[in-house]
Amino acid sequence: MSYFAIESFVLGFACAILTVIIFYNRTRFLHTVWALFNISVGFWAFGALIVTLCKDPYSALMTWRITEIGVAFLAVFFFHVTCELCELYPKKLLTAAYAQAIVFSILSLTSNNFFSGTKIVYGSIYYAVPGLYFYAFFVIWMALVGLSQYFLFTTYIKSQGFQQKQLLYFIAATVAGFSGGATNFFPHFGLKIVYPIGNTTIILYCVIVTYAILKYHLLDLKVAVTRVGIFLTLYALVLGIPFYVGFKTDSWIWSTTFAVCLATLGPLIYRSLRLKAEDLLLSEQRRYQKILIQAASGMTKEHNLERLLELIVRIVKKAVKMEYAAIFLEDNGIEAYRLRAVRSDTPLEGEIIFKYSDPLIQFMKIHKEPFLFEEIPPEIRKSMNFPLNISLFVPSFYDDSSIGFMMLGNKLNKKAYSIDDINVFKILSRQTSMSIENCIFVEEFKKAQERVFAAEKLASIGGLAEGVAHQINNRLNHFSMVSGELKFEVDSFLESHANLVEQNPELKKTFEYFIKISESLISNVKRTDGIVKGILNYAKVEAKETLYSNFFLQEVIDLSLDLLRIKHGIQDFPLELDKQSSDLIFGVKSQIMESVYNLLDNAYEATLDKINILTSEEISRYIPKINVSVSQKPERCVIQFSDNGIGIKQADQHKIFAPFFTTKASSKSGAGIGMYVVKRMVEENHKGKIWFESEYGKGTTVTVELPKKYSAGGI
Repeated sequence: MSYFAIESFVLGFACAILTVIIFYNRTRFLHTVWALFNISVGFWAFGALIVTLCKDPYSALMTWRITEIGVAFLAVFFFHVTCELCELYPKKLLTAAYAQAIVFSILSLTSNNFFSGTKIVYGSIYYAVPGLYFYAFFVIWMALVGLSQYFLFTTYIKSQGFQQKQLLYFIAATVAGFSGGATNFFPHFGLKIVYPIGNTTIILYCVIVTYAILKYHLLDLKVAVTRVGIFLTLYALVLGIPFYVGFKTDSWIWSTTFAVCLATLGPLIYRSLRLKAEDLLLSEQRRYQKILIQAASGMTKEHNLERLLELIVRIVKKAVKMEYAAIFLEDNGIEAYRLRAVRSDTPLEGEIIFKYSDPLIQFMKIHKEPFLFEEIPPEIRKSMNFPLNISLFVPSFYDDSSIGFMMLGNKLNKKAYSIDDINVFKILSRQTSMSIENCIFVEEFKKAQERVFAAEKLASIGGLAEGVAHQINNRLNHFSMVSGELKFEVDSFLESHANLVEQNPELKKTFEYFIKISESLISNVKRTDGIVKGILNYAKVEAKETLYSNFFLQEVIDLSLDLLRIKHGIQDFPLELDKQSSDLIFGVKSQIMESVYNLLDNAYEATLDKINILTSEEISRYIPKINVSVSQKPERCVIQFSDNGIGIKQADQHKIFAPFFTTKASSKSGAGIGMYVVKRMVEENHKGKIWFESEYGKGTTVTVELPKKYSAGGI
């Protein structure tokens, strides 16, 4: 048997094995096309083997005609694989490529203008003589291969991370394989070369490229080579020693005895050597896998969600030594998954969320197991907007409900995630899901207890306020009755004894004083009654409105104005309300009212403070103005509080939200916690935003943004 025949057999056998491996591990259409490529290469290889066995030119010619079908589709499948790998989809060009392969396959079988006959090369092999059609076929075949290489090279330049490494394998292998495989055309054209020098590289090409295409995380090349090396060495000895003993001793008994003993011990020795070799090669990988498993078992002891999330990303990043680890948790309030914890060498800015409708989230809910970035369909990968390179997704599900997911970056040593890594992250995902759910339950329970306590406290305050108001109203009614009776008696006496009063000036002055006192009593009784009603209304709101709801801003402003008029002893408050759209807002009514009250109170006192720095002429022209405007955005409501008061000095602006800091004069009330409380209510409880712009001497504008919907879990 010639070297060409042996080489063809080995190539065909290798392609058959690779085809089985690919079909067994395929997860994408790319793998299917690559399996077809291997089939076409194997088809040509076994055809070439049969040619070497042909004894007459006719059978050799017919074999070449059939074998050339594999060659025709070999270039097309390679081009298709390249397009899939580079995420290029030239549909018309692919259609034309398949069409020409079909046409030339038919011509190869039927036309003498494709192969006109055979000739003997290298002493014994009948090689096909090309016709006119074959030259056209060769040009198109080389063009497809060259275009594929061009696509690979340009994509490699633009790519990075995992894809770049995969393409590097692919380019190196294709250069080696096609440069050697193309030498099979030379004998057709009568070129005299030492044959077949380059044909051997096809075998190496198939192995390397298949390894890259199957995303080398499925197979650790060092481990695979070590296993094969141990196996071949060991079984060479197992089979070789009995033959050697039999040859030397000329005794089949000794030969059989050695064969039985070595065949029995061989698997045990192989297993022991393989495990020791893998322990040595995978020591680093198994070290961090052990750390992750131990960490997973200890996470249930942590009951604070923020600390748990920070602990997870810190352990994962440090143990595996990766670029970053990030955790996203479900947020029902905004119907999205929000970034809650990240450990990264590259800082992330701004809020990062993935909406429920995001294609990535839909893909994750279908594939609930950890998956690599390369396993995501290209159209989803292109739609993603995440600032860091992504390598692995680890979804977290609890009772079939999605809690969130973890994003992992590339390993710092540039190695891919192996199957063992993915299995460890499956365990970690299940354990963290339970731990996160446990933390959420504990926090919800604490918040529920706090809400119950707050509701009970507010209810008792409301009840106390009603009781006090009842007692005060009883006294007010008595004062009102007495003052009314007094005024009635005085009026009655003056009417009955008008002449007597007119003749006695002192008596007239006394009765006028009584009338003034009675009117003052009646006026103050009415005013006090208004104060009591205002306080009672505020207490009732605090007691009832402790949950999230939709309500109108006007309601909150009206209640706040009642108290502000009482506090400052004024009848008219200088307020203008500008409703650019609906003033419907979403939140806890009592907390929003307290925030609005504080902001309006600060604005009014700022207008009073400004009067102190104005000249008499400026005071006569100064008109205090407070403006509240409300506008609606797609997901948020924006409320602005503007005044033309004294403003805030530049040196004090960074301290406005700090507790116990105040810019008010010492003669005025204020402990300096109003703005601090407002900020916490808006940002922590309602997940909104608050900021201000101010210029000293001109005024201040405070802007509050509130989400249109947010889960009550924030309170």
